[in-house]
Amino acid sequence: MRTVNWRARAWVAAVAVVAAAGTSTAAASGAGAAPARPAVSVLSISPPAIAVDTPDASLGIIGKGFVDGMSAKLRGTGAVVTSFDFIDPHVIRIGVAVAPDAHPGPRTLVLRTPDGPAKRCIDCVTIVRQPTATGAQFSQIGQGAQQAGFIIHGTGFDRFVSASSTDGVHVYSAGSVEPKTMFVIVNVSRNAPPGPRDVTIENFNYGHTVCIACVTITPAPRLQSVQPSTIEHGASHVVISLTGSGFQPGMVVRSSQLRVHIESIDVTSDTTATMTVSVDSLALHKASNLILTNPDHGTSKAVFALQVD
Repeated sequence: MRTVNWRARAWVAAVAVVAAAGTSTAAASGAGAAPARPAVSVLSISPPAIAVDTPDASLGIIGKGFVDGMSAKLRGTGAVVTSFDFIDPHVIRIGVAVAPDAHPGPRTLVLRTPDGPAKRCIDCVTIVRQPTATGAQFSQIGQGAQQAGFIIHGTGFDRFVSASSTDGVHVYSAGSVEPKTMFVIVNVSRNAPPGPRDVTIENFNYGHTVCIACVTITPAPRLQSVQPSTIEHGASHVVISLTGSGFQPGMVVRSSQLRVHIESIDVTSDTTATMTVSVDSLALHKASNLILTNPDHGTSKAVFALQVD
């Protein structure tokens, strides 16, 4: 089930500002007769748009002159106000259901008080189409990757679009700067099963879609043997053979000991590579971890893989 709690954060700060302003005005009026109720006005609506085929949208409305017992209506067909919640004179919330065949475009919101004229907020709410996802770029990502990004192409992405996935792929952040492209940044568990993943996309306007097989998880590079596994203190340009799995051209290897310098690495196959290593004269006499990282951000650590004597 989709949650709407995160949407409230987009307008709760504005609620506080408006409420504070109302309190100051009341205090300034003194202890005399209560001031006349201000006319109904709308300052902002969040979200300002709702996607078609949304049965349970919730809109936060900030303004003035709201009273208990008000009602709301959206002009046009296909979008119906299903609930009205009076919070205070500056804040109301309405539920809206939008039909699958609702015509996209602006709608006028009509607010009516029990004892006053209707307030029409012209084109305050916009009905929009559902987003679509047509493909992805840079979406091969390795096991163990941290904050690795890829791009999804499609239509109808809004600024506050969010994303989620499954099976060890955790979305760190997502967003869009234009409706046809969005970015997704993920962290991948070290033991995430290799293979394709769907990505679920949800707009701030309740639009949602699924990008099928949008990202593919690849095996991380794994080190099985190092020959030689011991290197002399102060040695220079020593060639070391690596055997393992998941090696990719462009793989990077680094040592956990800063004074052990990996000068170059040559990946000869997905299971073999050679690297050239020099050891600083100030290096510690101990075993070092080797951290392997592929160009697709897949990474693993071989513990105590290289001994400095």
